[in-house]
Amino acid sequence: MTSPTSHNQSACNVEAIDLVGALTWDPDSLIVGDHLFSSYCNLLHYHLLRCADIDSSKLIGRLISVLGQDELRAFTNSPNVAWRLLEIDNERTIKGICAEALSFLEEDSFLLVDSELVPVGCSRIQGLIVDFASSYDCPSRGPKGERLERLNNSEANEALNVVSQSLDLLKEWRQDVLRFVHIVTNVVVLRADKDRSKGFTSSSFRHHAGLTLLANPHIALCDPLKILDSLVHEAIHALIYLYEPLNSDLCSIRPRDFRIASPWSGRALNVDQYVQACFVWWGLLNLWRGWRGPFSDRANQLLERAELGFKDHPVTSLLKHAGSSWLTRDATLALLEIERLAER
Repeated sequence: MTSPTSHNQSACNVEAIDLVGALTWDPDSLIVGDHLFSSYCNLLHYHLLRCADIDSSKLIGRLISVLGQDELRAFTNSPNVAWRLLEIDNERTIKGICAEALSFLEEDSFLLVDSELVPVGCSRIQGLIVDFASSYDCPSRGPKGERLERLNNSEANEALNVVSQSLDLLKEWRQDVLRFVHIVTNVVVLRADKDRSKGFTSSSFRHHAGLTLLANPHIALCDPLKILDSLVHEAIHALIYLYEPLNSDLCSIRPRDFRIASPWSGRALNVDQYVQACFVWWGLLNLWRGWRGPFSDRANQLLERAELGFKDHPVTSLLKHAGSSWLTRDATLALLEIERLAER
């Protein structure tokens, strides 16, 4: 078995990544995504080995010894485990992982579909695992947030149909982007948000890089490009969530009371959210600039929304407030490059 020290070194030894270039969807974007995801998985595995050393019941060690490589990766990347592995090791963290390990060992957690492991309550669509009815109690915000409801059968069928249509469009017209989404997205979770029953939203989470939540996706039944846009949107967030634990955070300071309006959504964002938004909308701008598929009117609407935000010079606006102290030097240079290229 590889020692924890060597896992830590291999996980954290990530060369400088060109996030700006990757989000132009050139061939390097796939290399960047694959490199970061593999390193992130190594980091989770390293933390799992550390937890196994601390676990007095030896349950985690037994799990590691009986699972194959694919099953072990599925376990460490599962929603209830990944965020715990990224926490500081403490008794509560170990107990939580032990509980998940016991459940994993005792339950038949996977089905074999077309020779691939797929969790129960999930489907595989264009290579992506889509969770429409698993046992995972997906929170709306953070690992301890209020749990969302599962879709009823009719809603689940409608949601699966529109997700499938969206991914089919991506496969036919932007295979490069689909491959990127597939690399950095671990699971797409479909749930019902009854508090916002008339609206579709998407989310992703720093505590679980690669989990994309689509809330009320059945409402977007007639708008497959909106689902497509959301899948790419959250995949870009995932790329940053993979990047930061392996390199350094994009923001060196996160003032609690600071808010700045997003030029794309109008929402009041903190500095971290705003920086991420600049990267996300840069990727979406390049997605829709290169779109040659159907639904051209809708694609143009999505392109115009991305372009409109950059016309407000979002990076320059942020730096007037933040100066250079709130962001790392690499993040500042990358954002200025995005703003310059977006104006072309």
